[in-house]
Amino acid sequence: LDRLRCRDSCGEHFSASHVVDVLREAGRTDPRLIVADAVLDQENFPGVGNIIKVEGLHRAKVDPRRCVEGLSDAELRKVVAFCRRYSMDWLKNYRAPDKRVYNRTTCATCNNATISMQKVGGGPSDTCASANPRYMSRTTFWCRVCQPSEEPPAATLQLNSVQEVGTRPTEAQRLLLLRPPPPGGECPQHGVRPVVLRRVKRNSPNLSRIFRSCTVGGCQFFAWADGHMPSCRCGRRAVLRMSKTERSGGRWFLSCAKGDGRVKSAATPCGFFEW
Repeated sequence: LDRLRCRDSCGEHFSASHVVDVLREAGRTDPRLIVADAVLDQENFPGVGNIIKVEGLHRAKVDPRRCVEGLSDAELRKVVAFCRRYSMDWLKNYRAPDKRVYNRTTCATCNNATISMQKVGGGPSDTCASANPRYMSRTTFWCRVCQPSEEPPAATLQLNSVQEVGTRPTEAQRLLLLRPPPPGGECPQHGVRPVVLRRVKRNSPNLSRIFRSCTVGGCQFFAWADGHMPSCRCGRRAVLRMSKTERSGGRWFLSCAKGDGRVKSAATPCGFFEW
């Protein structure tokens, strides 16, 4: 553990120069190691989790799919510095700092709808040939404007072209995200402004369904927001999900609710799917 003390992102003995050297050496050992994997590796940078990785790379303006070997010393120093800063702010305030790209559809830095999302790392794949631990394969967000890729192989260009299509409204988005609240979708006490969309996360028959609630403290307003969505062949309301694969990451789709692996049910999904 002593050798990791100066690498701990929240440690008092942290040494940025040492972490930069460790990451650089990891890149030399494996020329195809991507920076998303290198930063998330707890041997290299302990304490850095997926949110810190995503936001640190965004602030450093580095595409998470770039190889460590291809990063300049200045870029690598910025990656380490911003991951450290985000970690310390989180520790100091007991909550995550503002998220500019993580779990967002619009970049908070450039205000463009240019965020890509897919599972990155943990190879092998088209963009990562290294056989890294599966825990590194995490849903990753980045802005194509703020974090341009300097490696444009055919596979990456094809991926980006698909994601550009995914930013246009699909049927699933038109059904839910691009229409005003239906009757009953407004809080009777506080109106439309404080009403937000949420998703059921508890393991229940309604898992993953979308509903509306009011953010005003103490308000009990609740209304299902998926009444206008189609039903699957099981007769249940289809649920809205987002693709996390390399070729269609970020695209919304509708599918059978029974397809969620967290639902403890012997029922077999009907296979319903619609972009």
